[in-house]
Amino acid sequence: MYSTMNCYRKPEPQMIETKSIDELSMNAQSDSWLTVLIVKCAEIAGESATLGLIPIAHIDDLRFLAKLAMRFILAVIHAGRDSVSQWILTTFEDALLSATRRRITKCERTPPAFIFYVFDFLYHYINTEEVRKKRAVWEKLHQFWKSMLDWMVKDEHGHMQPLIVKTAMLFGMEKRCILWMEFYMDQLRNKNKKEDKLEGEVETSYYFTLMNLYARIHELNGVRGSYARLSKAHIGHVYGKISMQEALGDVASAATLSAMTGKGKPFDPRESIRKLIDEHNSLEEYPKDKQIEYEEHIKSLKNLSNWMQNDKDFGPSPQVFAKTIEPRAIESTILKMIQDGEVDCVVNDAIEKAKMKTIERLSECGLGGSCSFETTSSLIAQVHQLDEISRFKDASVESLTRAESEFWKSIQRRTDDGEQRMDFLEPILRVRKSMLTIRMKPLGDMQKNLLRSKIVEVHLQSARIARLSGCQERAQLAIINAKKVLPFDNRIVLEEAKLQLQTSDELSGMNLLDSIIDKTFGELSKHYGDTQQSRNLDLQRTAKSMIDLFPTETKNLFSSVQMLRISQMIKAGNTIGFEKIYNDTMNLLNSFVSSGVMYEAAWLLDYLFHYNERNRHVLPLLKAYKEVAKFETNHVLQARAVERMMSLWLSNTRKMSGLISSGKASAGAKAEMMVNIKDMNREISNAHERIGLRAFYHAYAVLVRHLDHQDEDVFRTIKGIMQQLIFRMPHQCMWQSVYLLRQDIAEVKNRYMEVLTNVKRKAPCFTTLIDQYDYASAVFNAVPGKVDSDQCKLSTKVEGLKTLFREKKYDPKELIIDRRIDGECKIIGGIMVPIRSEIDGSVHDISLPEGFEESCLVPDRYLIHDFSDKVKVLHSKTKPVLIELITKAGRKVRLICKKEDDLTKDYHFTKMVEMCNDLLIKDEQTRIQSMAATTYSVIPLAKHGGIIEFMEGVTSFYETIDKHMTKSPSEWNQQVQKWATQMKTLSKDKKVEFFRNEMCEKSPLVMSKWFRCEYPEAGKWFASRKLFAKSSAVMSIIGYIFGLGDRHTKNLMVHVPTGKCVHVDFDMIFNKGELLSVPEVVPFRLTRNMVNGMGEVALDGEFRAVCEQTLRVFRENSYEIEKYIADLPNLVSDFNLKDFDMTEAKRLISGRLRGQIMTAKLYRGNPILHPMQVSQLASSLIELATSDEKLCEMFEGWMPTM
Repeated sequence: MYSTMNCYRKPEPQMIETKSIDELSMNAQSDSWLTVLIVKCAEIAGESATLGLIPIAHIDDLRFLAKLAMRFILAVIHAGRDSVSQWILTTFEDALLSATRRRITKCERTPPAFIFYVFDFLYHYINTEEVRKKRAVWEKLHQFWKSMLDWMVKDEHGHMQPLIVKTAMLFGMEKRCILWMEFYMDQLRNKNKKEDKLEGEVETSYYFTLMNLYARIHELNGVRGSYARLSKAHIGHVYGKISMQEALGDVASAATLSAMTGKGKPFDPRESIRKLIDEHNSLEEYPKDKQIEYEEHIKSLKNLSNWMQNDKDFGPSPQVFAKTIEPRAIESTILKMIQDGEVDCVVNDAIEKAKMKTIERLSECGLGGSCSFETTSSLIAQVHQLDEISRFKDASVESLTRAESEFWKSIQRRTDDGEQRMDFLEPILRVRKSMLTIRMKPLGDMQKNLLRSKIVEVHLQSARIARLSGCQERAQLAIINAKKVLPFDNRIVLEEAKLQLQTSDELSGMNLLDSIIDKTFGELSKHYGDTQQSRNLDLQRTAKSMIDLFPTETKNLFSSVQMLRISQMIKAGNTIGFEKIYNDTMNLLNSFVSSGVMYEAAWLLDYLFHYNERNRHVLPLLKAYKEVAKFETNHVLQARAVERMMSLWLSNTRKMSGLISSGKASAGAKAEMMVNIKDMNREISNAHERIGLRAFYHAYAVLVRHLDHQDEDVFRTIKGIMQQLIFRMPHQCMWQSVYLLRQDIAEVKNRYMEVLTNVKRKAPCFTTLIDQYDYASAVFNAVPGKVDSDQCKLSTKVEGLKTLFREKKYDPKELIIDRRIDGECKIIGGIMVPIRSEIDGSVHDISLPEGFEESCLVPDRYLIHDFSDKVKVLHSKTKPVLIELITKAGRKVRLICKKEDDLTKDYHFTKMVEMCNDLLIKDEQTRIQSMAATTYSVIPLAKHGGIIEFMEGVTSFYETIDKHMTKSPSEWNQQVQKWATQMKTLSKDKKVEFFRNEMCEKSPLVMSKWFRCEYPEAGKWFASRKLFAKSSAVMSIIGYIFGLGDRHTKNLMVHVPTGKCVHVDFDMIFNKGELLSVPEVVPFRLTRNMVNGMGEVALDGEFRAVCEQTLRVFRENSYEIEKYIADLPNLVSDFNLKDFDMTEAKRLISGRLRGQIMTAKLYRGNPILHPMQVSQLASSLIELATSDEKLCEMFEGWMPTM
C-alpha cells in the first residue's frame, strides 16, 4: 500500500483551514472529505501526538485515509473530547442527509460509505474483551455508536426508520441495513423492557422496513417472515399486503388492492424513472465536472424509460427494480448504442466505463475492510451482464447460428455454474435476450429461427427459476413472452404444465401434458402405443425398432413428459387406475431404458409394484433396475439402482427362505418359491456381469448385512460378489466390513471369515492386506482405552500405531483371523484414510486394476503416512479421544476414536441422512435452495467402538452461547440446579409460569450477538445466519421423522466457517428419548436462543419455509424412505418397551411421513392420527417445539431455556 501512495497532490495548509467539509465535498476529490475530517479532529483535539500525523492525511489513498480517520475518531472519543465528538456526529448526520439527495458522483458517495464503516467498526470494537473491561471508555464509545443509530427519518409511507438504514438502502447495501435494523429493534426492545412498555405500534413500521429490505434483494422467505410478524403486530396492514404481492411478482393483484383501498399507487416502472429524473433536475447547479456526470446519468435514465416502452420486463419485482434502476439505465444505454449501430470502439468505451463504475461501487462496500461475495453479488452480476453484452456483440454470425458451437457451450456452462438465484441470474438472462433480439434482426429466416429458439430457451430459464423461487406470476409472464416468440414450441407447453402442477392445478397441467403427447409426438406416441400390444409380438418388435430411429432429444422429451404424467397420477391418488399405470410405467421403461435417464421410471415402477402389497413376482422389477443401472449415465443414480436391486433381491429371498423353513407354506408354494429364488439369483449373477463391479461397490454394505442369509444358493452368490469386490477394491471394502471380525454374532462372523479366507487364497498380497486391516482396526479401537489425558504421548501409549505407520509393520499375534505367533510382518500398500467420503470418492477417482497386486495399491493421497503424538480427550461420558493422522500427500486428518459406544446406530443414521439429502437434491425446488443436512463419516470397528470423522471448524451450541453469557459455567450450572429443585415442588400450571417468568427471563438471549461478533462483515453475517436457519430446519425435520432425541447443547454444533447447524451423536433414534427417566417431549430442539440466532423473522420465514419444503419432499418420496428403512437391521434391541420392535418403529415413521404425529410412547396410545397438510404439520411441530408447556418438562441438563 505505502509504495503506491501519491503525495504530490498535497493541498496548501491555508486551503484546508479555510474550506469547510461541505465545500471540499462539492469542489474537490473524495479523499478531501476524509482529509479535512482528520485535520479538524487533530486540531480541535489539540494533542501533539495527533497533530504530528496531519501531513499523512494528504496522502491520496482512500482506504488508508479511512483507517487513519477511524484512528483519529477513536482518539477523540477515548480522550473524552465531547465537543469534537458532537461535531463529528453532526458532520456525519449532514453527510447522510445529503446522500439521500445526492449520491451519483464518487465524492458524494465516499462520506456515507466511510460512515457505514465507522458504524460497523465501532460495534465490533466495543464488544471486544479489552474495551468491555474499561467501563468508562465503553460507555463513551457505545453512546457515540448509539447516537448514529438514533438519527430517524420517515419513509415514503410515513414510517419511521433510522437514517443510516435509509441511506445505506439507497446505496444498495440491504444486508447491512437488515443487520442495523435488528440492532435498532434489539436496542428498542431492551429499552421498552426496562421501562415496562409493550412493543406495540412502534414495531410495526420496523417490520415493514425489514420486509422491503428483504424484497429488494429478493429474499422471499425473509419477506414472508417479515409479513407474518407485521400481521401479528398490525392485522390487515394494507401497505404490507401490497408490498408482499409486489415482492412475489404479482403486480396485478397489488394494483387491484391499491385501487380498492386507495392506498399506494399501481406500479409503473416508467413513472418510477420519471420521479427519479425530476428529483435530480430539482437539485441546484453543480460545478462543471459534476454537472457532466449528472447530465450523463439523467440521459441514461431517459434511455431506460424509452427502452421500457418496448420491453415491459421490469424484473422480479418493483422493489428489485427500484434497487437496480442505475445499472439498468447504463445497460439500456449500451444496448441502444449497439441497436443503433454505434461503432465498436464507442460501445467498448461505454462498457469499460460502466465496469469502472461498478468497481467503484465494489470499493465502497469494502471501504475500511473486506467484503464478501454475499455483499457484492449484485455488483458481480452487473459485471457478468457487461461481459455478456461484450460476448454477444463480438460473437460471429456462424457461432451464433450454430447450436453446438463452442460459443453456446461456454454460455451454457456459465449459466449452469452461476448462482441459481433470481436476483443473480435474471439480469444476465435479460441482457442475453436483448442481445439475441438485436443480433437477430439482420439475419436470414433460417438463421433467425435458431436465435428465436435460443430466445425461447432464455424465457424458459427465467420461467423455471421464477417457478422454483415461488414467483408463479413472474413464471407465467416469462411463459407468455416465450409464446410470443415461438407459439407452438413444446418446451413452452412442458414448462407451463410444470407450473400448473406446482400450483396444484392438476387438471390443467395434465391436459397440457396430454396435448403435448397428442400434438407433438403423434408418430412416436403411436409406436409407443403399439409396444403395449401384448398379443401381437411382431408389432411390438417393429414398434420398438421404429422408436430407436427417433432422435435422442425427442425420445428424452417424450419419456420425461410421460414420467411427469405418471408421477402426477400417483400423487393425485388415482388408485383405481394403478394397475394400468403400473403397466404403462413398465412399458415406458422397456421402450426407453437405453436413453440412460430412466431411473425415475424404475422408482415409480417400484412404488407401484409394492402398492397395497400386491402379490407380484419381484423378478420383473429386478430386471428393470438392472437395465436402468446398465444404461444410467449418472453414477449416483446408477449406484442407487444397484443398491435397491440388491436390497430387493436379498429381502425377498430372505422372506421366502423364512417361509420355506418355517413349514407354514404348502408343498406347491415351497416349490414355486424355490424356483423364484433361483430365478432371482440367476438375474443378479447376470446383472453382476453386465453392469460392472464399480456400480456394485455401493451395494457392498447391503451384502454385508445379509451374510446370515438362510438360503445357501443366495449366500454363495453374496459371497461370490463380495469376493470379486474385495479382489478389485480391497482397501475400500475392508474398511466397510472389518468390524464384523469383532462383533458377537457368530454366524455372521464365521461367514465373513470364510469370504476373507477365500480371498486370501487368491494371491499372497491379499493375505497381507487383510491382516493389516485386521490389525489396524484393533489398534484404532484400543486408543480410547489407553489414552486417559491430553498429556499422553500417542506413540508411547498405543505402540501399535507406531508399529503400523512408522515401522510399516503389523503384529500377527493381535489378529482375529489367522492369528499366529510369527514375527512382525511388513504391510503392503498402506492403510487407507478411514473416512467415508475419501473411501467412496476413490472408487470413481481411480481406474480398476486388472492384476491382484495392482489392486492392493492405491494413490498416496488416500493413504495414511504418519500420526501426531498430540491427543485430546474430549469432554464426554465415554471419554473419546481426538487424534491426528497425516496422509502421504501431507494433508492432516483428525479422527475421534470411541471405545464403549455402539456406533451401528450412528452409522445407519448418517446413511439415512445421506439418503434424505439425495431426495432433497433430486427435487428441483429444494436443489435450487441447496437444502441439505451436514453429515460425517462413521466407521464401526467392533460391536462397541469405532472411528468418527472430526469436523473441522465446529463448536458446540453450548460454547457459542457461553461465550456471551454474563455468568461463568459453574455459576450457571448452580443456577440451573437451583431451578430444577424449585420446579420439583411446583404443580404443572405453576411450573409453566415459573419456567416462563423466572427461568426464561433470567436466561439471556445471546445467539444473535454471537453471529454479529463472529461475522463482522454484513454479507457473511447474513449468509451464515440464513444457513443456520436452513440447516436447522432440514435437520429438525429429519430428526422428527426418524425420532432423533438427546439434542442437548453439546450435541448440536455450529460450523463456524459457514454458520451451518450440525448434529452429532445419534444413539437416541426411533424416539428412544421418550424412554429416559425424564422423557423428551419436544419433536426437535428449537429453543429461544436458536430462534434468536436465526433473526427477527426467520422463525416465520426461512425456518418455517424450509421445514415445509423438507416435509413436502419427504412425503412425496415417502416410499423411497420406507423402502430404505425396510432393509435396516434391528436398531431398537436396547429399548425396554413392551411390543416395540423395528416393525413398529418403521410403522411410526410411515405415519409421520403421511402427516400424523406418532411416537414410540407419548403419542403411541393417543396419536394425532388425522394426516395434516405440510404447512399445518410444520406449524404444529414448531408450536410443540417452542411450547413453554413442553419445554418446562425437559431435563434441566438439556437447557430448555437456552
